[in-house]
Amino acid sequence: MYSHCIVDRQGEPSCSQGPQNVMENKEFVNSSSKVTDDRENGWPSGKGCRTKSGVRIHITAEDLFARDNADIKASHQNEKSFLSTICSRFHPVKLMPVLEWLPRYQLSYFKDDLVAAIIVLIMHVPQGLAYGELAGVSAVQGLYVSTFPPLIYALLGTTRHISIGTFAVVALLVRSATSEISDTLIYDQFDNQTYVSDLFTRGQVATTLSAVVGILQIIMGLLALGSLSVFFSEPMLSGFVTGAAMHVISAQLRDLLDIKVSRRKGAFKALLSLYDIVAHITELNWMTALFGISAMLFIYQGQLLNERFKAKLFMPLPMELVTVVVATILSYFIGLQEKYGSSIMGHIPTGVPRVSLPEVSLFPLMIKDALIIAFISYVIALSLGKTFGRRNRYNVDANQELVAMGGANVFGSFIDCFPCAASLSRSSVQEKAGGKTQLTTIFSSMFLFFTILFAGPLFFYLPKCVLSSIIIVALKDMLFQVYDCIRCSKISFIESGVWLSTFLAVFIIDLEYGIVAGPLTTVVALLYRDSRPRVRFVSSMFCEGLFIESMGWIQRYLNARLHIRNTNHLVTNVAIDKTLELIVRGVHCHSNCQPQLRETLEMT
Repeated sequence: MYSHCIVDRQGEPSCSQGPQNVMENKEFVNSSSKVTDDRENGWPSGKGCRTKSGVRIHITAEDLFARDNADIKASHQNEKSFLSTICSRFHPVKLMPVLEWLPRYQLSYFKDDLVAAIIVLIMHVPQGLAYGELAGVSAVQGLYVSTFPPLIYALLGTTRHISIGTFAVVALLVRSATSEISDTLIYDQFDNQTYVSDLFTRGQVATTLSAVVGILQIIMGLLALGSLSVFFSEPMLSGFVTGAAMHVISAQLRDLLDIKVSRRKGAFKALLSLYDIVAHITELNWMTALFGISAMLFIYQGQLLNERFKAKLFMPLPMELVTVVVATILSYFIGLQEKYGSSIMGHIPTGVPRVSLPEVSLFPLMIKDALIIAFISYVIALSLGKTFGRRNRYNVDANQELVAMGGANVFGSFIDCFPCAASLSRSSVQEKAGGKTQLTTIFSSMFLFFTILFAGPLFFYLPKCVLSSIIIVALKDMLFQVYDCIRCSKISFIESGVWLSTFLAVFIIDLEYGIVAGPLTTVVALLYRDSRPRVRFVSSMFCEGLFIESMGWIQRYLNARLHIRNTNHLVTNVAIDKTLELIVRGVHCHSNCQPQLRETLEMT
């Protein structure tokens, strides 16, 4: 139902039927300057017609304030629907979508899934090592995140093409959270002050964070709170990811150029890190910088070749893996660490990872950071899943995605994993490589498990600057999202304002401020649009539902429900000729705004 006004240029009542509520009493009086009330017109109490400056407004009490039985029934139905949605969460097929698609799996998909798994595996190895370093934990933990949590997501997730594992933005959030928690003072029973870093390692803090993130996601999924993602609009998410990418790059320039400066913490750390890099640029290690920049250019040129000749190539050239292998061999033969002092990976553990329980005592310290990571990783996975779902014609369950992500994070917390997320680059490659189902993820995890068992010593001489170059090149697509702000400005300056405010809050201040500024500006934009509805001019013929241009009859249809926030805008912006008759019908408002709305309308 929508609110509308009808203006009669001839001074006669309109004969056209309104969309929903048609005014019962169609009496008209001659235009006059006096104001008449209900009793003078002989109308029952609760219905009124007031004239002012020759303009008459006729409002029925039923239209303004009554809540009919249909609305009450609809409210009860919504409550029942909410309860049934929660109960349906516990259906076996809902909880494990693999039970739905696996029995219908076609053998013709096997080859496509296997080839896609090998291609994604080639990306997982260097990115896992790089993002493990970015998260501030052991590099091998990045490989764990790419191996074990995806197995649970493959069983519980409804998206067939996203690649779960390490992701730059989430890795940066993990580093920020573990750094903050490690610097928090804990008081023991004797009131002695000790640091968390003296009690727990960063790896233990990161795995416990994964458990808290997973628990929160599972609770939200079972309570059907996936709809909260509407507050993370596309411009807000794009601005946040772009700002986070700038944070990652500012942190990686230190390792790329091997400049010995301390890492900044707290607000404005990205700008301060860039300042430190520029101030100490003369202290860079020229051999490390040569390795890092050369690796970055090599990977970027390889990606351009893949894009240019993708129709002729059986599979994309594995530029990241080739770079890792070549750089490791060169580092070994020229003595990059011994002769030039460059940082290398060193010892990487091999074998089956140990199983341990999360540190429950740290749970209260992690709620805030866990909520941020839970929402960001979920919204990124959901947006990717819906994109691939539309493209490949399958449905994505928003609430089940929360359960799947949460289950993956909880499972990973027992095997030295930090929080996982969906990767934009790997997911795109997985779809383009022909992956059909989540068996691609299962195959890739199996291959990665053998890599963890045996391949650790092969990366001993790998320069850390090469990992930084891999991260920076992987973020180029996120940096190009700055054009989203320009695109949004051509459609709506409000949307571009949401993008810009989120980006600036993330990049200039810190990630935590961006996660608050983004939804806040989105809500403000929604309220502003709601209070400034656009009015469209159409003409209604005597045949219901037919609208054409006409000089005799003009209808003004509002693009929003009429309530106290937009009534003043309507009264002050819709010009009414003194010789015309105005009828307001089908007005709906919130019950707590009724007196103000009545007063505003009566004053016109």
